[in-house]
Amino acid sequence: MTINVLFQLAFGIAMMLPLNNDVRFGLLCVACVPGGGLGHVAVILGDADLPLSLAMNLISIVAMLGTAPLWIFVLGQYFYRDHKVIPIYNFEIWLASTFFAYTAGLVINRFKPAVADGLLTWIIKPLMLLASILYITLGVYINMYVFDRINEYAVLSAFLLPLSGFTVAYITGKIFRQKDSFCKSMALETSSLNVLIVLAAIRFSLASNKNSADFASVVPLWVMFTIPGIYVLLAILRFFKGCIGNFLESRKQQQFRHFSIASGIVNQANMAALSAPLFVTEVTDDDQGSVSEKITVL
Repeated sequence: MTINVLFQLAFGIAMMLPLNNDVRFGLLCVACVPGGGLGHVAVILGDADLPLSLAMNLISIVAMLGTAPLWIFVLGQYFYRDHKVIPIYNFEIWLASTFFAYTAGLVINRFKPAVADGLLTWIIKPLMLLASILYITLGVYINMYVFDRINEYAVLSAFLLPLSGFTVAYITGKIFRQKDSFCKSMALETSSLNVLIVLAAIRFSLASNKNSADFASVVPLWVMFTIPGIYVLLAILRFFKGCIGNFLESRKQQQFRHFSIASGIVNQANMAALSAPLFVTEVTDDDQGSVSEKITVL
C-alpha cells in the first residue's frame, strides 16, 4: 500500500511546484518504478527487517509491470495534453527485463545455491564495480547537461519525493502498530527508487525529442543523488539521537548512584540512633558447680 502512494505523492509534488512538463513527467516516471537496490543496503545498515524488505521489493517488481504503465498513461495526460499517445512501450520492455532478471536470480538461488554464489562472486560483483567506476567517470561526463539545466524546483522535487515516501511509510507502520524494525523497512524500501531503469526507459521513449528527453532525465539523475543524501542525513540524526540517549542514561545512573549513597548514609544514621538489641544468655560457673546466672549482652 505504501508503495502505491508514491504515484499520488509525485503527482501532487509535480502539480504544486512550477516545473516544466517534461520534468513533471520524469518525476512521475521515477515514482512509478520503486524497489531500488540501495534500499537493501540501507535496511542492513539500519538494523531493519530484511525479509520484509525483500518481500516488498518482490511485490513492487511484480506489481509495477501493470501499475507503472497504467499510472504513466493516466496521469501523464496532464503533462502531455498535446500528445495523443504516451510513450510507454519502452517502459514495459525495461520493466519486463528487470522482472525476468529478478526471477532468474531467485530461481537459481533456490535450486542451485552454489551456482548463484559463483555468479555473484565472479560475474556480478566485478560488473557492479566496473559499472560504478564508469558511472562516476564517464556517466558524469555524459550527463553534464543536468548541471547546465539545473533548476532549484527540480532539485527540490527530487528531494521531496523520497523524503515524503519515507515519512508516509514510517507513519503508516506506526499507525498500524508495527514494531520499529518493520517501520524502518517499510520507510527505506518505499523511499528507494529504481532510477537507472527509469533513466534508460525515458531516453528510449522520448528518443524522437531530444530536448524533452533531456529535461525528463533531470529528475531521475537528481533523485540518484538525493536518496543517498537522505540516508546519510538519517544516519547522522540517528547517531546524535544515540549520543543524547547515552548521555541521558549516564546522567540517570549517576543520579541513582548518588541517591543510593545518600540513602545508605541516612539509613546508617537511623540505625545508629536505635537502641542495641538485647541478647540473654546463660553462663554456668564450672568452678563453683551448680551456680548459674543470666547475663544480658547489649
